[in-house]
Amino acid sequence: MVGGPAIAAGLLAIGTAQSAMLAACGLTAAAALLLTGVRPLSSAAPASATGGLKQFKLDMVAGFDAGVRQRDALALFVPAATQTFARGVLNVLTVVIALQLFDLGSAAVGWLTALLGVGGLLVGPLAVLLVRGKRVARSFAGGVAGWGVPMILLAFAHAPYWPYLMFGAIGVANVFDDVGVYSSLQQVIPPRLMGRALGVRRGVLLLSMGLGSAVTPLLIRAWGARGTLIATGLLVVVLAAAFLPRLTAIDGRISAPGPDLALLRQVSFFHPLPFAIVEHLSSELQSVTYQPGDVIIREGEPGEHFYIIVEGRAHASREGKQLREMREGESFGEIALLRRIPRTATVTALSHLEARTLAREEFLAAVTGNPESVETAEEVVSTRLQAG
Repeated sequence: MVGGPAIAAGLLAIGTAQSAMLAACGLTAAAALLLTGVRPLSSAAPASATGGLKQFKLDMVAGFDAGVRQRDALALFVPAATQTFARGVLNVLTVVIALQLFDLGSAAVGWLTALLGVGGLLVGPLAVLLVRGKRVARSFAGGVAGWGVPMILLAFAHAPYWPYLMFGAIGVANVFDDVGVYSSLQQVIPPRLMGRALGVRRGVLLLSMGLGSAVTPLLIRAWGARGTLIATGLLVVVLAAAFLPRLTAIDGRISAPGPDLALLRQVSFFHPLPFAIVEHLSSELQSVTYQPGDVIIREGEPGEHFYIIVEGRAHASREGKQLREMREGESFGEIALLRRIPRTATVTALSHLEARTLAREEFLAAVTGNPESVETAEEVVSTRLQAG
């Protein structure tokens, strides 16, 4: 975001717009060429990749429901769509601001755009420190509003340095917007739908940005450039404020990492997972207790849950033969879930036992969605089956 516009500014200062466009096309072609070397970490194709058009439609619907339509996702979508609309408007207005409103010259178009990236570079480390805990969704709202306020102020400014300050401020706001929204989305979208939801959201937001660019000439004709800046800025600020109560509610449901998160981290195939996924899994854990002699899982029965022992002891047996004794921090139940087979052993409580359980769907979505995690889990499964 800094380098590209800066190169364009330099080319515009010493050459023509055509030279800047050719440079952009060349960089895009190089990027496309580099992407041809990207290969998946796992050779196994996901089920959705083999379903054709019907599966694609189902994935689109599931992604839209999870990433846009459900209540919390909608509160994160509408302000984001408004911000990308404003970005589209600003893409066009940058030229008008540089050449007409402030008479800064054609190179200023590149420098103003580069300042969006400079603002982000300057406050990136600060955003890492501030956008956490119970303020991620509200940081997103502040970032969105931070797009609107500088646009409004630009409409009333005349000093030639003012656009540079305001574009830098928008770059700062953009960091808080991005960090806040992606952190919040991980709280409201189930991990198994994350890829589809983010894909659909990204597509719709790009359409919103395109719409902003498309209508800007009409808005300038109707209200003038300064009027368009005011109207767009107010729209962004008002919608960010309108959804603030809902975003505050999202923040209110975020809990500090507790002992269950540390418990999950002790399981070898959960350790490679991103923090946000493990944090989500910790919120899905259910507590169960057993007395000495209680059968927790029975050999031959279908498996629906994964278990982690919090307190107590249990032993596993197969066809009456004892396999191993398990204590606090150890886990069991993954074989039937990963291999989709009946339980391969019976697990019985030897003492008062407290455990946490994770449902099949959440377990499989987390483990099989990460190549390193699923590889580690398969090693555990193979070792246990061979030991039997």
